[in-house]
Amino acid sequence: MDTWFDQLRAWIEGTMPADERARFESEIARDPELGRAAEEMRLVWHATAPGLGVVPASGVTVDDIVAAEHERPVTSMRWRRVAAAALLLAAACVAAYAVRRFGQQSVPIVKMQAIPMDSADLVPPVVPNIPTVLANWSPIEDGKIHWLNSMEDARAVSAVLERPVFVYGYIDGCPICAGFQANEFRDPKIQALVARSVPVAIDLMSLDEKDRSELWNRRYPLLELQDDRGEIMRTFGGTMAEVDMQGELSSALQDVQAPKWFQVRELAEDWERARTDEQAGQLGDAARTLVRMTKQRDEPAFAAQAEAGLSELGISARRAIEHARQRSEGDPAGARAELESAIRRFQGTPFEADLRAVASAWRQGGPFPITARRL
Repeated sequence: MDTWFDQLRAWIEGTMPADERARFESEIARDPELGRAAEEMRLVWHATAPGLGVVPASGVTVDDIVAAEHERPVTSMRWRRVAAAALLLAAACVAAYAVRRFGQQSVPIVKMQAIPMDSADLVPPVVPNIPTVLANWSPIEDGKIHWLNSMEDARAVSAVLERPVFVYGYIDGCPICAGFQANEFRDPKIQALVARSVPVAIDLMSLDEKDRSELWNRRYPLLELQDDRGEIMRTFGGTMAEVDMQGELSSALQDVQAPKWFQVRELAEDWERARTDEQAGQLGDAARTLVRMTKQRDEPAFAAQAEAGLSELGISARRAIEHARQRSEGDPAGARAELESAIRRFQGTPFEADLRAVASAWRQGGPFPITARRL
């Protein structure tokens, strides 16, 4: 029967059958200790595989390594044995690779402090995109409701702020709509409620006949709350005289608080500024803005978007290291110049120190350093 170490090695080599691989990866996902051991072993395995050839098996068993821990709980021992085996194999692989490829030269190992190394970190998290309109919009301005005129924009804002969309369907010249504009929509109490939502005004005559009929049949003028996917949350039925707009909005939005709209606008401006700086190659300025955004807690979606932006920068920094590593095989001078260029490009970002650490270790002589995640 294969040991956990045997299974871990087969998983990395790609020799494990598909059904066993699925089961094994499920166990890795459930157990952080096994996940860490697997990732360490995988990183060193792939870093040392080129040109390694066959490595003689070690005479030291995993049981020998962990014998001193025989009194620890069985469940903990299993993963400790896997981790010990992974470290033993890693050390053997690095040593063998160094001797075969570089004689007696040691291969420096640099532990990354900020640049992502885990495979799970190489895919930026999926978060709602911050719509451009938020940088210069808020629902109440100068004592008036500032209606959006695009359902796409309204749903994008709704997704980021987690507030419902307040849909107002109208027709130009309609006397009922003119009455709403002159009375209800100018009422400060109603405006305070609308500020808890994302108001959008839709000219029904701009829609095709099918969509116009669908909205018309629900109510005219249309007064409705929807979620960011367009699902109806509440439709205010009845004629204008029968509709208690304040009561309807108050009831529907009683558990919703208005965001700090001035802060939302500032955060949206920060996001746009960070994107502009990144596109201009000013990564330090972009990173400083993103770091600042992650530290605010009032609007989690903006913090999550900033984290995703930093993650993409970190992945880019890792790619720069990997490209320099590959180039170092045939063009070490070019690889050194490329690495120095990356240091300048990422100056002022959280990833600059890691790039400098790799370059510094390489300057000591020997092969291109192995990079590993910080434990």
